[in-house]
Amino acid sequence: MDWVINASGNRQLYCDPMTNAHRRLKLRLSDFLLCIIPMFFLICIKPDYLHAQAAKQNNNKTKKGLFSAPAQFDHRLNGAYFQWYLHDSKELIIAPGRWKKKDWLIFGGTAAATAILVFTVDKPVNDFFLEHQDSDFINGMNEVLNPFKAMTIPIFFGAVPIVYGLIAKSDRAKKVGLEVLEAQVVTSAIHYPINWIASRTRPRDGGEYNDFNWIWTKDPSEWIDVESSFPSGHAVLAFSSAAVIAAEYYEKKWVPPAIYAAASVIGVQRVAQNAHWVSDVFYGAVLGHFMTQTLVREHQKANESLKTGEPIKSTLKVYPFQYVGARGFRIVYQF
Repeated sequence: MDWVINASGNRQLYCDPMTNAHRRLKLRLSDFLLCIIPMFFLICIKPDYLHAQAAKQNNNKTKKGLFSAPAQFDHRLNGAYFQWYLHDSKELIIAPGRWKKKDWLIFGGTAAATAILVFTVDKPVNDFFLEHQDSDFINGMNEVLNPFKAMTIPIFFGAVPIVYGLIAKSDRAKKVGLEVLEAQVVTSAIHYPINWIASRTRPRDGGEYNDFNWIWTKDPSEWIDVESSFPSGHAVLAFSSAAVIAAEYYEKKWVPPAIYAAASVIGVQRVAQNAHWVSDVFYGAVLGHFMTQTLVREHQKANESLKTGEPIKSTLKVYPFQYVGARGFRIVYQF
């Protein structure tokens, strides 16, 4: 938003949409889309918010150490790439210590939504899919999506972009593939301990919707026997991949909704196959999405710092302008 001094000397408030677009807060409830019957929320925060945040948090401090951020995240498979695994794992662990009010609201809202799904949606949706296991829709979905097993998701979402990048000589595609693979490994490393703590029984294994065998309620001799329903690993991997791709191709407006829709279909299939409850998929989707956004933001901060060589500072600029019926100067203050 700029103050404009027109030819008559009066001061006007002028809003330049191009100047303000990168500062506008993109985290809105309207970006949460309903994507499963009857309730499955598709998290689709606009990825240009990540780029604005990365620029805002950019700094030129050089840090050294095993867990420090490398100079950049690019398309090369080298020692710096694997160092990102350590750095990003550390950032995810300490991230709650830097959360602000909106972050805690998201955390609390996710916990509340998950609890609501457990007690109001899980069982009826599970019953619905059990009654329609032989339907043409379920059979067709399984036929198409069965190749997307847990261990093949990294191949489809990670290795395929790398292979394409090598063939087409696209550094951007190779970077996306490497970033997807790293995000999947790091988010999975955090996802599995949650499986162990919650130890929820899968519906196909005879579990009830409220069958959580919390680790502190079990005898230590039973700790090795882990039920792995909550959260869904497929959802974590799929939405982690979607978050990377959506952030990388944020300028193409159709990419984020398309890639998140694809990830959602994988989540729906897991419920339809009686492998997970709706709340398992919902929480896994949120987990994969937000953890990966933290990783992507770290990568963008490093790349922005390398590009500029210095932190982004507040600037005051004055431009002459001429519009229909008005002439003067436009004063822009960026911060």
